[in-house]
Amino acid sequence: GVARRIHELVGKSFDCFAASTFFPGITSDDRKQRREAIQALQCVLRIARAYNDLSDQKIRVIEMVCGSLISSRSTEKRLENGRQKYHVIANVLPRAEAIRRIISALEQLVGETTDEMQVVLELEPGPLFALSDWNDLVQLGSEIETTQGLKNRFGFNCDLGHWALSDITAEKILEDLQNDGVVARRILHSHISDFGKGHFSDLAPLAVHEKGFFDDLMQAVSCAYGKARSHSLKP
Repeated sequence: GVARRIHELVGKSFDCFAASTFFPGITSDDRKQRREAIQALQCVLRIARAYNDLSDQKIRVIEMVCGSLISSRSTEKRLENGRQKYHVIANVLPRAEAIRRIISALEQLVGETTDEMQVVLELEPGPLFALSDWNDLVQLGSEIETTQGLKNRFGFNCDLGHWALSDITAEKILEDLQNDGVVARRILHSHISDFGKGHFSDLAPLAVHEKGFFDDLMQAVSCAYGKARSHSLKP
């Protein structure tokens, strides 16, 4: 019923080829929160499959955030200089454990994907995100490659602004393609937006950077799409 209603409201007016989600609890210390995040993603995938059965415009990718390294928080009262003060205590996950939790989630999601509809993972710039720079992409891409059943169903969303803020260049993407690395050939989707000095909001292209900046990155991403097709992934 949900898929039919979406088709009625959206499918006849827009090209609906991707669905965005935001369930950062995927790396939480709270097992219930992790389970609920996975169940929510499974639900979105089922709705997308049902939508595809109704519509000529197919949803090809589901975007998935990878959560934070801050896996839990608590508040603590302390007496300082005769005054009661509150402090927020954060538990920061080792990055390897965050990657393990992401892979565990993907193993539970793979049964809801199809050859025509895959999940793309989001990089968020900043040191406290679970997937935040090129090395994280390599580590997660390698785990996807070697974990049974995941190889052809999960890839990356190349958000040009986010990747650039993490110092990922067009040259880096092309070098990875030439070396048959595990990142560039898993780029199945992309966002095109501009950005300022930090990760605050998406700006219209050319708001800050000149056309050549976007041309170089978009050319590299186009090459990556071609490599994805040759590896049986379908952007």
